This record gives sequence, structure tokens and C-alpha cells, in this order.
Amino acid sequence: MVDRHGASIVFGNRFQGIAELAERVGEVATEQLAPRQLAEFKAGRPIDFGAVTVSQKGIQVHDDRTVGWPDVVSYELTESELGIATRLGPPIILPLRRLSMPGVCAALIAEGVGSVRKAG
Repeated sequence: MVDRHGASIVFGNRFQGIAELAERVGEVATEQLAPRQLAEFKAGRPIDFGAVTVSQKGIQVHDDRTVGWPDVVSYELTESELGIATRLGPPIILPLRRLSMPGVCAALIAEGVGSVRKAG
């Protein structure tokens, strides 16, 4: 874990419940960061999540594949990956270890998909 000043804290496997702690830290981070990132997204700024960037246009996977919002069929965030089904081409499967803030990323994908459905 890295604090706001850049200092690293390493827990290792010495504590019981470390997985639950990590999950809760992720939940709190999502609760705190999602509104800010959503405001940035709605203002038209792309948001970088490591392996993907989410923008008003759609999702850009950093292997140069871009999927516009109308082509996103569905998405699912699991404990290990973010899966995105598309109309064209194979689904996008991103291991969570390649994403920063996966909960926030999923929230912005929901917003992007929802904006297309509202317009249509």
C-alpha cells in the first residue's frame, strides 16, 4: 500500500485477514475517488486506469484497441478480472492486477454504457 506522500507499507502474509483488509481498502478508495473521477469523466477528460483509459468516446485498451460505447455489449467486474463483451471482436479480459482502481473503472464504464442507452 502507498500513502498519499508516496511512502510504501508492505503487509506481506504475516497478518490474518489481509485479503479482507485489501478488499476494504479498495472499497473505501472507490467510495472516495469515484465521485471525483466521475466529475472528470463528465467534464470530458479521459481517465487512465493503467491497462485502459476510459473517455467520452469509449474504452481504449493500451494494446491499441479502442471500443466505442455503442459497441460495448456488457461488462463484469469479478474478484480477479474485468471482462468487457463487445459487438465486434473478442471480449476484453483484463486481470485486476493490471488495473488501478478497478471499482472506479467499472463505475465509469457503467456511466459510459448508460449514456449510450439513454441517448438511444
